[in-house]
Amino acid sequence: MMVGGKGLADNAVQRQIVDLGLSERVVRSGRVNAPDRDGLLAMAEALVFPSLYEGFGAPVIEAMALGTPVITSNCASLPEVVGDAGLVLGLSGSEWSGALDQVRQQRHELVQRGLARAAQFSAAKSAEDLVLAYEKVLAAGRR
Repeated sequence: MMVGGKGLADNAVQRQIVDLGLSERVVRSGRVNAPDRDGLLAMAEALVFPSLYEGFGAPVIEAMALGTPVITSNCASLPEVVGDAGLVLGLSGSEWSGALDQVRQQRHELVQRGLARAAQFSAAKSAEDLVLAYEKVLAAGRR
């Protein structure tokens, strides 16, 4: 398992890894540059993202755009961002225990849905939506 990024809970996460005897099975990459991140995400079986507080959830969009299934929490904006394109779970440990098996069984479907969902958040799509919003405002002002 690879744990990426850095956060406020780094020390607690490291202690938990050691306490559970998983030091030989968990790699902590820390922060990596964008090309390396994309390569790691593309090779991953899934992005597991159990976030409590997430403003938008860019990592789930990045993973889905690379064809990597997403398992995430039902907190903050994540359910709205992921939609039905990934597994959205409560924070109960029991819900997460079989999630990777579920990804293996539904991989093709999750990848296809994820690619389609990520396309809705592209820079081109955002620009198109912004132009439409401006056109509506301008049209309303002409009345």
